[in-house]
Amino acid sequence: MDEKKSIFERFSQFVVPLVVAVAAMFFQHQRTVALALIALGCLSLAVSTFPWLAHRFGERRLKRRETEVVKVALINIGRHVRKFAQFTDLNTRDGVNGIVFGDLCGNNMGHYEGLHILEPRLFDDLREQLSNRVALRSAERKPSYDALRMTVDEFSYLASSFCRYILNPIYEQVPTKLTDELRGRYTPQIQSELIQLRERFVIFLSSYTEFLRELEEHLPRPLGLGWYIQGPKPLQILQGAKTIAEL
Repeated sequence: MDEKKSIFERFSQFVVPLVVAVAAMFFQHQRTVALALIALGCLSLAVSTFPWLAHRFGERRLKRRETEVVKVALINIGRHVRKFAQFTDLNTRDGVNGIVFGDLCGNNMGHYEGLHILEPRLFDDLREQLSNRVALRSAERKPSYDALRMTVDEFSYLASSFCRYILNPIYEQVPTKLTDELRGRYTPQIQSELIQLRERFVIFLSSYTEFLRELEEHLPRPLGLGWYIQGPKPLQILQGAKTIAEL
């Protein structure tokens, strides 16, 4: 929004040149005086116009810089969204579905539902939809600040919800609150896989939140959405878990 001009700026921009022009008409037979008055009017107009032009130029420069930062940021967010698939993809062996539903629950939906955990499919579908939206926004010639803010808000909410409704329940229940049947299936291999899954997710969150922190520093207008997302608690180690060969 343009700044309101002061009374002095309005006076020097309009009144002074008008008065000088009228005065110059009266002194048109005195060439030196007339030229001096005209020069005074031009100077007054230039002095009053320069701050406005400088302000407009500064706004355009900031807008151009903001557009460049937004475009690069959307590309980087797209990469983070694709990396997020390693946790939600149903076909990934070391993702949540492969470890919990496949290895721990033996592909038994009844066992999985007993853990009271949302299905990873829901988050994988949401991730794919968001990935498509990010691709469309990144392809725009001049992506907007609002598009970037919306994208960051959507992905941060998706990542934090995945941690809250899937990872947190897993690491709160496994292995101490498992049923006897599932505890019998709990092996050192599954324990190791869950530990590695948490470590990979924490590294992923660290990379994403660091990206958000740097983005706030480079944007002319900070997003103001925050960048901290808490990861799941460490897995409780169960001593004496059976190996797969012992099952």
